[in-house]
Amino acid sequence: MTTLGGFSNVALTVTDIQVSRDFYARVLGMQLLDSSETYCAFLTGSEQLSALILTSHESTIDEPFTECRPGLDHVSLNVADLAALDGWQARLRQHGVASDLRRSEWGYHLNFRDPDNIAVELVVLAPDTDIQNVLDRADVQSDRSSRVP
Repeated sequence: MTTLGGFSNVALTVTDIQVSRDFYARVLGMQLLDSSETYCAFLTGSEQLSALILTSHESTIDEPFTECRPGLDHVSLNVADLAALDGWQARLRQHGVASDLRRSEWGYHLNFRDPDNIAVELVVLAPDTDIQNVLDRADVQSDRSSRVP
């Protein structure tokens, strides 16, 4: 069995493509890859082709997103370092987007909501010792499995 190579895309159902496209392009500065009346695709900035897709459906339920329903909890995008994360917090503030910066065992997280109340997180990976040990073990296991004929 081959290993997966990461995410190709994440697709979010939104209530208003125009409003959401504007938010992700103007506020987050994401590069628009393709767009129509019912969907749009943004590049995420990953080294591999990776996209954030926004879509709408005729039967889309017009109510706010909640991570308490089964399905999506949040969307997380990588940021280079703490200085960049501070810059993002300032940019969100300039656009009137409320955000919350916090530290967890995984690193630093800047949390905010998009126009459909979807939870979005910008993260700088800076694991504490326990999480780093878990990540180190995972690297060792993946190194071992890549050497298996």
